Amino acid sequence: MSTLLYELPDAPLRFTVIDEDHWIGKPSLAYGCVRKLAHDSRKRNTQPYVRIFFGDGGRHGDPWGGLGVEVNGKIYHFCSGIKDYPEFHDGHGGLTQSGLDLLSDGLPAQLHDYYDWRWVQLEVDITSALTTAGIDHIAKHYAGWQSNPSTMPMFQSQMWAKRFGKPSTGFNCTSSIVSVLNVAGLKDISGWYPLTVITELKKLVAERTPLDDQLNFLLWQDEAHIMKTLQDFRPNFDWNTYAKR
Repeated sequence: MSTLLYELPDAPLRFTVIDEDHWIGKPSLAYGCVRKLAHDSRKRNTQPYVRIFFGDGGRHGDPWGGLGVEVNGKIYHFCSGIKDYPEFHDGHGGLTQSGLDLLSDGLPAQLHDYYDWRWVQLEVDITSALTTAGIDHIAKHYAGWQSNPSTMPMFQSQMWAKRFGKPSTGFNCTSSIVSVLNVAGLKDISGWYPLTVITELKKLVAERTPLDDQLNFLLWQDEAHIMKTLQDFRPNFDWNTYAKR
């Protein structure tokens, strides 16, 4: 059975980018719950590890989504925190022109310790590509940002900076991760498009871990079947809130 799981291709993505103005993306409660359950299981792991995940593709006017980091059971998501600026939202899930200008110029970054798993599309365990010292550097780097947010660089959307002809002076959620990985030993990784970066990271890993083979198998299953199983398991449990945080 393990051999069959190894041979199973990666589960398909649930979004498509046509161009910067046209995309299709959607969340999944069922798959989000599966990923969160897997994350909760990994938190009991006593061995150091690093994972990169891709999410938010097509969410709230963002055609490209972004990357987050999981280090030794902890989640780190370097982001803009633009949702804390209601004056820059149009009331329909998008940003006003002023909001886009702010993203293109740069604003103080935030580091969240959670992620909405319903929007995660890809995950890759890069532990095998790193040394013990590299993993330790990543863990200490993000813990340092968390304890002292003033040390974080400015968040800037490279996509909107490029479109508006502005210089690139900050980091987005992807390029900030790349800069940390470079210091940790992965010097050939570059870029700020999340799918491009995570695709390059997947090439560094010879194969999925056995646990990721099992996760991938579940991500191929029918969503309705997954939700029925979960609801039968805990009928009155709020699975939506669980998957969101």
